[in-house]
Amino acid sequence: PEPVYRHGDFVFLIFASILFFLTYFVHDFSDRFMRRTVDRLRSEVSVRRLAEERYRSVIAALDEGIVVQDRQGIITAHNRRAEEILGMTDDEMMGRKSVDPVWRAIREDGSPFPGEEHPAMVTLRTGAPLHNVIMGVHHRDGSQHWISINSQPLFKGEEELPHSVVTSFTDITERRAVDAMIRRQAFYDSLTELPNRILFLDRLNQAIAHCRRS
Repeated sequence: PEPVYRHGDFVFLIFASILFFLTYFVHDFSDRFMRRTVDRLRSEVSVRRLAEERYRSVIAALDEGIVVQDRQGIITAHNRRAEEILGMTDDEMMGRKSVDPVWRAIREDGSPFPGEEHPAMVTLRTGAPLHNVIMGVHHRDGSQHWISINSQPLFKGEEELPHSVVTSFTDITERRAVDAMIRRQAFYDSLTELPNRILFLDRLNQAIAHCRRS
């Protein structure tokens, strides 16, 4: 005898077929979506790593010292040139703050340069960049070096104050020594080491200008 299909069996077969195809379609779609997502993430990570490597290479090649400090003034990154200019090692620099007495910084007139007044700390407080700030630093061998500092704030979104600051600096010790020598040669007699007429006129003009302001 031929099989007899009831109406309910027919509906069940249709429903089962639809369910099978939907399950296959969803699984296939999910599988393709996951593969594409993973491939995209891998590509983004590769691009990011390449960009970071290029960034590190550029920073490492700079003749300037570069230091990054967070909102609390803690050093979070720096390049090798910064270690050379400041006469410190990576371990000695990482995690330190500008207010740390280890810096022993001085101003051009020889007075102490407090950490809270360093360009990086001022920029973190105000959000304003600073340029060509002169500072004297001492190396562990006792030598004194002069650096010229620029500080640049880094912001996130619409924040009024920076979340970190990048400081760049160059060693100007030799330049200052040459400038001092040229100035001395201009104002002092090379044989007697006594002040010459140029220095006398310079001091006279300064005194006259001071009296006029008073």
